[in-house]
This record gives sequence, structure tokens and C-alpha cells, in this order.
Amino acid sequence: IDSSSGYCASTGIYYSRRPPVELPSDPFLTLPTFILHRPSFDPSAIAFIDCKTGASLSYSLLRDRVYAVAESLSRGFGLSPGTVVLVLSPNSIDFGVLILAILAAGGIITTTNPLNHPSEIAKQATDSQAQLIAAVPSLIHKLISLPTHNLPSLCLALVLEDSPTLPVSNPSIPPCLSQHRRKSELDYSNEDWAATCESLMHHHTLMPKK
Repeated sequence: IDSSSGYCASTGIYYSRRPPVELPSDPFLTLPTFILHRPSFDPSAIAFIDCKTGASLSYSLLRDRVYAVAESLSRGFGLSPGTVVLVLSPNSIDFGVLILAILAAGGIITTTNPLNHPSEIAKQATDSQAQLIAAVPSLIHKLISLPTHNLPSLCLALVLEDSPTLPVSNPSIPPCLSQHRRKSELDYSNEDWAATCESLMHHHTLMPKK
């Protein structure tokens, strides 16, 4: 391997010149645990930065908010293991918090593009069998085409504002977090604008492995 470029002539592969990274070997690890409880966890390090506002969130505050929102979703909105939550929101720090909170509570996330037409969002909600919808206030109007059956929706801002701060030393983590093969995400793509393709992901597929 060329030390200056990292290129290996025999394989045609470029390798990183950075020191090797220790990858998780625990077969029961879940994504929230991997991010928030790894051995090298530095609570003061910055986890998220909002490029538009310059706001940031440390790993310590991220962990507090994730478990607070997870408890709010479980107790206040009835989110239980296996519940599919459709998220309609642009990228933001709050979006990241909500995604991890849903996973921490055992839910399954399916995100939809804020640019999608209301009919596309309704189709995804129906196809994924979403039981909850989390949307930012500015996008609530796109939910008008949703089926009229009992499908509760909640405001992303309200969930985050109403969630109490839980002590890090005693987070309320559902037992389902020990099951890394639990379904975690339903991804949809409609690049051809004619048909929608769905892919199912589990916790262990979202993390690097040895």
C-alpha cells in the first residue's frame, strides 16, 4: 500500500491513511446504544451542528433529549415496539433527535421527502402501515390526503418541547433495545416517479461491523 496515497496496486483499492477504527463486535448492539454508549463516548463532544443557524448539540445533551423524547412517545403517544412512525421533516438537529428517540423506544422509522406531493405521502403512510406521523408545523398541510382511518399525527416541535429531561444515569430504555435484529427503518425511493420501491433495514445493518 502506497503510504502517501493509500493506494494498493494489487487490489486497485484506496485505503484510509488514518489509524484503524475499532468496530463493534457485540451482536446485540442497537443503533442508539452504539451512538450514545460506546466506550470512547465523550459527553462534551459535539454530536450535531445545524449549518443554517450554527446551533449545536453535545453527545451528553443528545442522550438526554433522545431518552426524554423516547419516553414521551411511549407514554404520551402509545409508541410501542414495532410501531411504524412516518417522519415528515427537513434535516435539523430536532430531526436527528427524533429518529434516535423512535429507535430507542423500539419503533420503526420511515422518512418521507418534504418535497413529496400529499398523495405520495399518503401512499407511503398506507404502504408502510404507519401508526404515527411526526411532522413539523410548516408541513402539516401536506397530510390532507391521508386515509381517514385512525392515524394520529403529532407535531415534531410539540414532542420535543413537551419532553422532560431525564437523568442520564437512569434512562428509561425499553427492553427491546437488546434485540439488534428488530426492524428499525423502512426506506422508500421513487426515482422514476412511477413506482415506489421499499427496503427494510434492521439495527445491525445500520452500523459498521467487524
